[in-house]
Amino acid sequence: MRGIISDCASVAEIRFTFLEIPIIMATEPLHDKPARLREQSGVSAKPRGQNDQRLLHPEVSGVPLRKKAVIIVVAVIVLALAVVAAVVLTRGDEAGEMKQYVLDHQAELESYVENLYEEIPEDNYQTIIENEYNGWRVELYPNENNAVMFIVSAKGFAPGSRYKGFAFSPNDVPIGFQATAEGFVQNEDGSWQSDYKGNDHYCERITDRWYYFEIVT
Repeated sequence: MRGIISDCASVAEIRFTFLEIPIIMATEPLHDKPARLREQSGVSAKPRGQNDQRLLHPEVSGVPLRKKAVIIVVAVIVLALAVVAAVVLTRGDEAGEMKQYVLDHQAELESYVENLYEEIPEDNYQTIIENEYNGWRVELYPNENNAVMFIVSAKGFAPGSRYKGFAFSPNDVPIGFQATAEGFVQNEDGSWQSDYKGNDHYCERITDRWYYFEIVT
């Protein structure tokens, strides 16, 4: 009888021990579960204060918004300066190329102008004679000192059209829109400007009787 009781006690002890394991696992403290889950997922916990600071100082891709705004403003300014510099350089290149062309081909151009004068009608009532030279539009104005304008570049639509080119001026005076010589005032650098009839005229003397012009109508 004593042996039977002893055996029963052993069996009870084994069963109790077997049941003890899930009891211990089931009774794991609740406050440790988030830590265990973080360890399993590889996410480290951050103090509450750090999260609060991120709300007060939001970041985008690790860069504070204020710093990012400054970077954007600086980039826009640099881009604007680059565009202005490009426009200035382009204007200088175009003007330089046109003036150099006149100097390199002056004899040919003047021969062409002489031939063009032969097309002027005897009554001289025609206000403009149109022609073409080297792919450029040419305008001869018999009633405006027989000036001849070579329009190398024409952009935009009126109002706001912009013309660039060079002109032959028999009287060696600056030439503006439709070969007008009115209203020009000489600048300190030797160039001329005029706002005659609301148009913006700009001229530079290339050589005797030849002028570079820019006109905005």
